[in-house]
Amino acid sequence: MGRRRANSSAHRKPFSNPDSRGKSRSLVPKADAIDDVRSGNYVVESMALDELSVNVYRDTAVVFNSQQEKSKYNGKENSGRYHFTNVWVKREGKWQVVASHGSRYGK
Repeated sequence: MGRRRANSSAHRKPFSNPDSRGKSRSLVPKADAIDDVRSGNYVVESMALDELSVNVYRDTAVVFNSQQEKSKYNGKENSGRYHFTNVWVKREGKWQVVASHGSRYGK
């Protein structure tokens, strides 16, 4: 998969960047992920969430979701099924993602 979106408010929040075979290649800063979307490097035609689990522990929440997406990264096919885990923390009354991980699975 190419670089993934990041939804943290932290300036350089890293997250996993698996390649098209599902192997992790690197951590991607939030700014780079946003640039990939804005520049058109990462293009999503469709995305369907099919599982969602939210567990809240006071000011922390762990969110798991699965999704099927049809996408391209740098013009190459990037479609597939993915699992994501995001850790949210409530800071000054606002929820923020502080950690994010995505993995491609299946074919």
